[in-house]
Amino acid sequence: MEENKLAELFYKFLEDEKGFPKASLLKQSPAYSINSRRIQIDLLLLDVRIGNYIGLVEFKNQINPQIKNNIKAQTDLYAKALKSEGIPIYLVYPIDNETFQILVFGEEDWISISKDEFPEFETLAAKKKIEEKIESKEIEEKNIENIERKRDYKKRTSLWTLTSIILGILTAIFTFYVSLNNKTEVSKPTLVSGMILMRIDSLETQISKIKKNNNLTTVIDTLHIIDSTKTY
Repeated sequence: MEENKLAELFYKFLEDEKGFPKASLLKQSPAYSINSRRIQIDLLLLDVRIGNYIGLVEFKNQINPQIKNNIKAQTDLYAKALKSEGIPIYLVYPIDNETFQILVFGEEDWISISKDEFPEFETLAAKKKIEEKIESKEIEEKNIENIERKRDYKKRTSLWTLTSIILGILTAIFTFYVSLNNKTEVSKPTLVSGMILMRIDSLETQISKIKKNNNLTTVIDTLHIIDSTKTY
């Protein structure tokens, strides 16, 4: 089966059996140039009500491991370009001229699903909404966590600043008292030295007076002897 015919069968399947509006089947998907490669997807599923991409579909007229790997690499790059990483990726290939097989990429590899297992439009759209809500909630929780972390950091910074100020004040007070003690210790010897010097001066004065008195007595005695001789 040619890929064009395969695509038409799948479009009809989506519209008639899964409730996809025609406007939700973006058959001419935008092309992107990634790493010098032109990448374009065969079918882009869109929730036209809110403008969300809800699925990527590739058509191949045959299947093998190499094709599977190439499709996975290509659709991952395309989803990243759309900023819609994680959206469902489907690979459709023919079984015969009238029917086709659907593969969806699971956690690690491609998984075959039946037509009945393919999600309806509302289911796929709702799944995307739930994922967005979960993602939004995770972002909100992360933002709250960041705010709390910043708040805790601010508290720790303020506490450290206050502690530093207190330590600075205590250090200044300690330095002041040490300085006073040093001054007191220095002033005591200075005062004692001054008192000793004053005492020495006083003693020197007394010694000088004694010497003067001794000198006067000697002179008088000498004069007395001379006078006595003359009288005799």
